[in-house]
Amino acid sequence: MTDENSDDSVRDVTAARGELNPGDIFALPDYKLPARTKKRRFKPWHKPRKQYIRDLQWNREIAWLLRNRSPDKPLRYLGLPGTDLLDLRHFYNTFCRKSERYPDGRELRFLGFDTAAHSRSAEGDALNVSLDEMVGSGRLVDPLSDVRGDRFQTLATYDSVAWRQARQLGPYDIINVDLCGSVGEEEVTIDSSIYSALHNLAHMQLRNDEPWAIFLTTRVKADLFSESALAKLIEFVDRNLSDCAEFRVAADDYLDGMRHLADPIDQWGCQQFFDTATLGILKWLLEMVGRSSRCVVSVSSAAAYKVEGSAPCVDMLSVVLRFVPIAHPQPDSSGMSGIGRIGVSECEQAAHFPQAVAATVDVDKLLAEDAQVQQVCIERASLLMQEARYDGDDYEEWIKHGYPSL
Repeated sequence: MTDENSDDSVRDVTAARGELNPGDIFALPDYKLPARTKKRRFKPWHKPRKQYIRDLQWNREIAWLLRNRSPDKPLRYLGLPGTDLLDLRHFYNTFCRKSERYPDGRELRFLGFDTAAHSRSAEGDALNVSLDEMVGSGRLVDPLSDVRGDRFQTLATYDSVAWRQARQLGPYDIINVDLCGSVGEEEVTIDSSIYSALHNLAHMQLRNDEPWAIFLTTRVKADLFSESALAKLIEFVDRNLSDCAEFRVAADDYLDGMRHLADPIDQWGCQQFFDTATLGILKWLLEMVGRSSRCVVSVSSAAAYKVEGSAPCVDMLSVVLRFVPIAHPQPDSSGMSGIGRIGVSECEQAAHFPQAVAATVDVDKLLAEDAQVQQVCIERASLLMQEARYDGDDYEEWIKHGYPSL
């Protein structure tokens, strides 16, 4: 059980949100290169800014999660790893491979979802090779680790094989929902939605007695949200502005009081939409778990960049939410024991969200202004791509010429 037992320490966890330090990227371990490379087509998520997310956002959170963890306990991952398993390779090399920092190494246990798995296609073949490389070759990887050929939404169904396997391998340290599209594109009323899948996972995670995190990467752009999902997210924000004085003060201090909510959505600026939708997403994830009083939710870091280069502001969000279990008894609704709700209220937790949203790092801007960090990201991304059988020289030429295949 986590050692954050007092109300004061729980509040400290809620408030904790350190800045991402670009200088940390210079002290990271190298990747292990394969014996072969291949001419392969590069994708938008191969840009160096994704390496910044791995090295300076995700690494920071995993290091915190493992700070007091015995090395005989595995690093447990569930998510959308992609056919090259780039993120899993990165996590393994950084936190699990035997090294000076981790002399005995640490086992990696993962469950991924990708519809290309086991399919008869070039993507399916690439994934199968990547799986062989990850699970074989003497790596410290749980042999039960797998990438299923199911959609992530399959986890919305309790009697699915995917859900049973998720329960068998869980709970998890990291749930990495790394989307190309928007987390809010589905209508809220459909069956087997991403909302239901995340809800089921979040409640399964309540049996986790150690801190854990959600890494969410999602497009945040008005035309990528369904009408019903966007209405719900705005409702979450409106409710806190109305009912939570601390949230209202924070919104005044950091987000101009969200005054644009009084105007029609089509009159909002793109940054106003980004901030509002991001707040709504954070509030939704807090609603799923935080109201249970069994854990405290905080935003560890938020970063963003542009998918559409001509966009007037950022339109892709990468946010890390930290969940810390609370060692308190659950409230007794019968009233027989006299045990009421203990811990941090939803209002207190949500009150930190406006500052976190306002502090979102613009990764494109940061890399454009810091040539040294940008070059390290390029070099490290190139090494990671080579481990996944891409040609390193081709990759650096692709970057040099402005990503011509996109």
